[in-house]
Amino acid sequence: MGMQVHGQIVKYGFGSDFHVQRSLVCMYSCLCDLMAAKCIFKMMGRFDVASWTCIIKGYFKCGDVDSARKLFDRMPVKNLVTWSTMINGYSWNNCFDKAVEIFDILVDEGLVANEVVMVGVVSACAHLGALAAGEKAYEHVIRNNLDLNVILGTAIVDMYARCGNVEKAVRVFKEMKEKDVICWTSLICMVMQRKRLSIFM
Repeated sequence: MGMQVHGQIVKYGFGSDFHVQRSLVCMYSCLCDLMAAKCIFKMMGRFDVASWTCIIKGYFKCGDVDSARKLFDRMPVKNLVTWSTMINGYSWNNCFDKAVEIFDILVDEGLVANEVVMVGVVSACAHLGALAAGEKAYEHVIRNNLDLNVILGTAIVDMYARCGNVEKAVRVFKEMKEKDVICWTSLICMVMQRKRLSIFM
């Protein structure tokens, strides 16, 4: 279907339009046809952050994390979508340490992550059981007055629980203005797990 649409685009003379080319790059990247995506990318007269980010996402979808990182490092300009794509892309490929590394680079460059980026970072810390890195991520949230919404709050609660700091997990839970079923379930499971462990201590 995608190739048929591409054929019609060429047929009717829209193949050289920048916005159409960018859309084709994103389409082929999502389909993991990186050869086609890169071919169109090279033909573009100019590049923007979205087109670079689409190809990076395509590399991650295909499991080629090294090529994704090389392209990321070459990007002249990055936005928070790009940083989020890198963090989540590494996480999709179980490279959680690399996801945390990207966050460290973001902070070192003096940038401020948004809530979407921080969910990815905190989740990576949770998978690693990296409490120090998780604390750093949470400090970034507090320092920059980010919204402790349901998704981010639940991720932080889960991170502290997995890292063994139940008291801090409960404290963050209480600070959340909104809570959903997933958040309550996460807290209940954490408390029940702690009780089970106390039986054998």
